[in-house]
Amino acid sequence: MDSRYDLARETAHMLYYRHDPGQEDLLSELLSHRAHLAHLCGYKTFAHRALAESLAGTPDSVGAFLRRLSAELRPRVEEDFAWLLELKRRANPSAERLEVWDVPYYSSQVSWCVLILESRGGGTQNS
Repeated sequence: MDSRYDLARETAHMLYYRHDPGQEDLLSELLSHRAHLAHLCGYKTFAHRALAESLAGTPDSVGAFLRRLSAELRPRVEEDFAWLLELKRRANPSAERLEVWDVPYYSSQVSWCVLILESRGGGTQNS
């Protein structure tokens, strides 16, 4: 939710992502059918079937790539989150941490600031 109010963002997040047993049952059934389909086609798992003709190769190679990517991106993400927390503290000086519902709002605020700066000719320079 795009609101400057912490409570409004939190409430919208909680309502949108509330637990729904019906959806969980449907997802479980879907995953079961996907696994069954993969086995019928001679694959160990659905991931093996999905990656069979791809450049990624195997689920293990995808997992290794994602672990490496995560480790390499962690410092950048931590820096970005520190910036977002600083923005939140400017709006709410008592804020102690960045919540999951804060990230989209403050990320969009940063995007708007960058867009405005770039439209005025004072944007960021990539080197």
